[in-house]
Amino acid sequence: MPRHDPSGAGEPPRPARRPLLIGLATLLVLAAAGCGLDNTGDQAAAPSTSASRAVPATPSASPTCLPRVVETGFSYSTFSVHYGVIAENPCPQVAINNIATAVAFDASGKPVGEAGPGPMFVVMFPGQRSGAGGIIQLTKPAKVASVTVTFTDSEAAPISDFVAWARSVTVDGIRHNVLDGYGDATISGYIQTDPPGATLCEPRANLILRDRSGRIVYGDADQVRGTLVSFDVTLPKGVDRSRTEIYINQGRDAITLLPHGPVAACATR
Repeated sequence: MPRHDPSGAGEPPRPARRPLLIGLATLLVLAAAGCGLDNTGDQAAAPSTSASRAVPATPSASPTCLPRVVETGFSYSTFSVHYGVIAENPCPQVAINNIATAVAFDASGKPVGEAGPGPMFVVMFPGQRSGAGGIIQLTKPAKVASVTVTFTDSEAAPISDFVAWARSVTVDGIRHNVLDGYGDATISGYIQTDPPGATLCEPRANLILRDRSGRIVYGDADQVRGTLVSFDVTLPKGVDRSRTEIYINQGRDAITLLPHGPVAACATR
């Protein structure tokens, strides 16, 4: 993993472009939550004549219920930004095929880099919250003032299609093995599932680091191989090791529930 000299954090809201890959995720804790949607119909009428009749209203399509960003943070070096994001699913069904973008901006509001792909939230259960990290490559050296993460699309699926999935996935025993005085360290932990030994669907580990005030200052992601999770990082200045978080997000890119959800989602009933 490339080393960097991180600094800075922030997040003004701005629109972001749709990425090429689908961002998807599974959150760690299951809890039910609702998402209110407003279905408002547009009314049209025929031209007025002595024999004209009112044209029935044509309801508009229901707005998509999207996962929402709870918080973001970052640190950056000359050509790259390590960002982290916490998101949750407020929708009444499982959110799949989520598309999220992450864009870095300078102080003038000009975009200076975009993650490709964006943060990977593959499958998000109702009411669940999870974290994701990633890297944005800068188009040229720039002072990064903010990173904005935006969900732009999602699909709904019934939770009954995921009954074979683990009820929870956590990372326990997180340790920091600091290698030198420059902040180079290895952060590791072990995956625990409920029920124990449950098979995970293409799991991806996401590291979130915070400073002493609780702000996110670093994020990264890597594929999971076995039950051990490990990241080689250069710790940002002011990081609080006791606030380290590692999330396991599951799911397959371009997941589809056709012809049947559990098969496409790496699971069987």
